[in-house]
Amino acid sequence: MKKSACLRGAAWTLLLFFVCSLQAGCASEQFQMLTRVEELYPSASRCGKCHADIYEEWKESDHSNAYSDNAFRLATSDHAFQDCLGCHAPVSIHNPGVPTARGAIREEGVTCVSCHYKQGRLTGPVEPTAALVPHEVGVEKEFFATSALCGVCHQGTYDEWRRSNIEKKKNCQDCHMPEVTRKVTQATDVASKILVSMEEEHVLKRHTFDYGKTDSPEEAVAFDIEWVSGESGFYAEVAVTNKLPHFIPTGDFGFRKGILEFTAKSNDGKVVSHGAVDLYKEIKTALEPMVRRSFRLPIPDETHRLEIVLKREGQDETNGYIIGKRTFVRKGTDG
Repeated sequence: MKKSACLRGAAWTLLLFFVCSLQAGCASEQFQMLTRVEELYPSASRCGKCHADIYEEWKESDHSNAYSDNAFRLATSDHAFQDCLGCHAPVSIHNPGVPTARGAIREEGVTCVSCHYKQGRLTGPVEPTAALVPHEVGVEKEFFATSALCGVCHQGTYDEWRRSNIEKKKNCQDCHMPEVTRKVTQATDVASKILVSMEEEHVLKRHTFDYGKTDSPEEAVAFDIEWVSGESGFYAEVAVTNKLPHFIPTGDFGFRKGILEFTAKSNDGKVVSHGAVDLYKEIKTALEPMVRRSFRLPIPDETHRLEIVLKREGQDETNGYIIGKRTFVRKGTDG
C-alpha cells in the first residue's frame, strides 16, 4: 500500500514538473505579448484565459464599453474630440501625466492592462502564490487600495472625495468594487487546474465597477418630510441629505443630470400631482456631500401619500438609474 502511494505521489510530481516545464517554455513566447502593450496590446480575452472570473465581470461593466458606448460617441461626435480618448481607451494609467489613448483595440475601452500595466509588468494588489507566473508581476498593494487609482481619470469626482468632510470616508473601491474571496486565477483546463489548486485565496475586489445600482439606496441618501398648510396653500417640505463623499450627480464631462421626482397620490391610489426638480453641477444645484437640502413641493390637499425618487438621468434609456427612493404617508388622511 505504501509503495503504491509512493508511486502515485511520484507520478503526480513528474506530471507537475512536466506541466510547469511546458508552461514555462510557453511563457517566454506565448505570454510575452501580455506586457508588450506598445507593440501588440493584448485583448482582455487573453487575460481572461487565466483570470476568467475577473474577465466576465469586466465584460459586463461600463469600463468595457467606455469607448464604444453610444452616449460617449454622441458626446464626442463619434470620437472626434481626441482629448477624451485617453481616459476612455488608455494605454496605461501609470504613465506620467494625462493617460494616452492607445491605437489598438480601442473598442475594449478601459481594459485589463489599462489599469494593471506598469513599466513592463502587470501590477496588482497581491503577491502571486501560483506555482508558475507566466508574465512579469508587480505588487503595489497600497496604490490599488486608494482613490488615487480611480482619480487618474475621474479627476472631478476624486477632488470632491478629497474635499468631503465625511469622517472615515470609504475609498472608491469600497463602494464600486465589492469584496470577494477567491483565487486570482481560475482553472480552465487540466494543466491549469493542477497549478491553480496550489494557489492561495485572497480578499479581492470584483471588477463590476457598480454605480447607483444598489440594493440599499438608504446608504446613498436620506429623506425627511414636513407637511405644511399655509396661506399660499398646502405643500411638503422634503429634505434630502447626500450621504456620499461626492456630489449627486458627480462628474465633469458629458451628460450629468440628477432628478428629484415626486408623485402625490390620494387615498384611493389616484395620482393627483406629479413634478420634478432638476439637479446640475453646472448651475450649482447638485447635492453636495453630507449636506441637507430642503425642497418645497406644492401638492394638493387631498394627498395621502408622497413618493419621492432621486435618480440619475441618462442620455438614453440605458444609462439612467435610481439613487434613492422613499414613500411618505400623511397621517389623518385615511378614508
